[in-house]
Amino acid sequence: MGTVVPVPIPIESNRYVFLRTARAIKAGRKPRLRPYSCALRMVWFGFLVALTHPATSVLFPGQTHGGDYKPHGGLRFDGPGQGPDIEIFVPMDATVRSAARYLQFGVVQHVFEFVNECGVMYRLDHLLDLSPRFQQLADTLPQGGEGQRQGTSFPPGIRVRAGELIATTIGVPGNVFFDWGVYDLRSMNAASNDAVWLAAHPGDQAPYAICWLEFLSPAATAALNLLPLPVSEDGSMSDYCN
Repeated sequence: MGTVVPVPIPIESNRYVFLRTARAIKAGRKPRLRPYSCALRMVWFGFLVALTHPATSVLFPGQTHGGDYKPHGGLRFDGPGQGPDIEIFVPMDATVRSAARYLQFGVVQHVFEFVNECGVMYRLDHLLDLSPRFQQLADTLPQGGEGQRQGTSFPPGIRVRAGELIATTIGVPGNVFFDWGVYDLRSMNAASNDAVWLAAHPGDQAPYAICWLEFLSPAATAALNLLPLPVSEDGSMSDYCN
């Protein structure tokens, strides 16, 4: 695979197209706009979790857990001696789009949403203690109640670079994990070609979600595919992952 250079499209343009597209889907209309295109394999997602903290199980995106459909995936860290001190890093260059600060089981959680210049969005949830820079961003957010993840948009221009530290601890007491969703906003995914599936998943995330496991390094993908899966109504089946 050769080197792919992302087209330098202003991130605000893709945000506009994404918002228009999401509104069309919610209203039951076919989207007319499409974010600017460039190759999806522009980068291997990397730097997400420090290599000193091996995950113990993986949640595939596109599964139903606890009665709720999850377009995102995630990783859990519940091995012997593991605690919440898991460092999370920016996986690819992007702009911070929105964030929320809320409670889960009474514990403050943070979720951040990022979009890169080519229309690939990713979302990291269940972040506990943040790096100084991300804590400054979180301090500007309203404190949501239990499970209230409504995001607050940030003004354009808050750039992050791959490898930048986001959080130093994750999860809630007794459950060390984080959620990670990746969404290709340039076009709807293959699962959405099924009208029955699309009608059952009408949100503004599921039709654009992708299997991020397929965009890691080959070694990382192979290692994660060997991990056990949490209990799911879908077993090992995923709407996005092969």
